[in-house]
Amino acid sequence: MTTLPLLMISPVFTLTASQIGQSFALMSVCSVVTSQPVAIVADKLGKTSTMFGGCSLIATSILTLPYASTYPELLLTLIPLSIGSTILQSVPTSLLADLTSSSSERAQGQSLLRTSGDIGLVVGAVLSGSLLQLTSIDTVLNTHGFILTSTMCYFGMRYLNRNKK
Repeated sequence: MTTLPLLMISPVFTLTASQIGQSFALMSVCSVVTSQPVAIVADKLGKTSTMFGGCSLIATSILTLPYASTYPELLLTLIPLSIGSTILQSVPTSLLADLTSSSSERAQGQSLLRTSGDIGLVVGAVLSGSLLQLTSIDTVLNTHGFILTSTMCYFGMRYLNRNKK
């Protein structure tokens, strides 16, 4: 998300301010429309499986962003990005509530989850900006996609191994 506005004003798209606003509005509408269905899917399929699907959507979207060359193509890559973001904003909190037994543990867990997310935003923005200055937007997006895919595979394998026991 840090590099998305930079990509939108790049020579590839040269979007106007209203088009950038429309793009972010589309992402917000997708989040609002899919939040309830995401909750239903998470309750039926399991929260960990749903989070894995959300990571898959985000990774796929990030990895295809460098190949988008028109405004409609950009919008098509932003839809799975927003749905995946919706999943990863709500489902981990619900999973945390399920895993904790007391209200004090829940509050501490939610605080830790929020703090971890904020640290990730700070570190991610600094590293993305630094990498962007040294390379190109395509390199940054591919690096993001690779890191997310690797992390997703790691946690997916841990999940599968944990469930075998």
